[in-house]
Amino acid sequence: MQAVRHLLVLSMAFLASTAGAQGDPAADRSADPAGDAPPPPADPEVTDDVAQPEFRPAPEEPKASTPTPSTATPAAGGGLVRLVYSPGPWASACPALDDVRQGIQGHLGYDPFGEPAERVVLLLLDGGDAGPDRARVELLDQNLRSLGTRSVSSTEGCAELVATAALQVSIAVDPSHLGRRPRPLDRIDPAAPSAAAPSPSSSSSSSPGLVEPEAPVVVPATALSFFGASGHIAALMTPEVFMLGGSLYLGLRRDWFSGRIEGRVEFPGDDNGTTSIPLLVSVLPCVHLPIGKTGPNEQLEVLGCVTSTAGITPTVGTYNGLGLYAGFGGRAGLDWRLDDNSSVRAFLQIEGAAVRSRFSSSFGNDYTMPPINALVGVGVDLPSS
Repeated sequence: MQAVRHLLVLSMAFLASTAGAQGDPAADRSADPAGDAPPPPADPEVTDDVAQPEFRPAPEEPKASTPTPSTATPAAGGGLVRLVYSPGPWASACPALDDVRQGIQGHLGYDPFGEPAERVVLLLLDGGDAGPDRARVELLDQNLRSLGTRSVSSTEGCAELVATAALQVSIAVDPSHLGRRPRPLDRIDPAAPSAAAPSPSSSSSSSPGLVEPEAPVVVPATALSFFGASGHIAALMTPEVFMLGGSLYLGLRRDWFSGRIEGRVEFPGDDNGTTSIPLLVSVLPCVHLPIGKTGPNEQLEVLGCVTSTAGITPTVGTYNGLGLYAGFGGRAGLDWRLDDNSSVRAFLQIEGAAVRSRFSSSFGNDYTMPPINALVGVGVDLPSS
């Protein structure tokens, strides 16, 4: 009986251990050290704490940009304009072409430049070793015929000179801009690299508002002082008939008008044993009329002057005396004006004598100066400022 009892206890223990292992297969992994047991079934329910995959849409393909049409606007003065800017040897110290264009556009309030151009505007700089101090603005038509010129000067540096010239360009391109509100050109630092030119679309969309100045700025014409010398041949001033002479003078010029004071002397000759030394002073208001260009800043001009002359003529020899002279007349000539504002001139002068010199001879005859005298000569004007 005891043997049967021990057998039943062992059977019940074996069944209990077998039932516990089948109820929780994942409870004891040590029972399967080789990993041959099948994995537990997946839970069909999704809990909140299980991370879900994140999906991102595919990036869109970039769309081809549509080119923006040019914003160039025909100038009110008549059609599109081409700008030709030449800083010469001072390119590294002066504003770049793009800065000049922006300054002109700021004055006008729109972009006048484009192709095909109906007019051409030139902006040329000139100066000396210290840098440019003069700028020339010239407007040309389609056939490169000049429609007008203007010169400006400044000693405040190249940026100030170009800013003043940009205003003159805007006046030449569209004179009606004087009634608008110009935007002053920003000063350019010559040491700073010039900015790249903005595209037409960006310049039209991001341009700043125009600034109203206190009054429109108009640059006056520049007055130029000069001095010079000339040589001439005079006739009918003394008993010697023809004499060689020279003149020194000082003057002032403004645009096409000038005036000068001239000191004149004829050198002694030896005709009929007479020596005369005319000492004369003349005042000449003149007008200069351009007739053609010989270079970018050079031109030929017709000169016309009114002359007023007075002086004395000491004379010794066959004829003796101290002659007095006063006369009025005119001078005509041809001027070649160079790019440095100097001029070379050839001229003819004719005067009528209001007071005529009279000389006595030891032989009892007298000499009276003719009622008309003349001279022909050449001269040079040099700027003094």
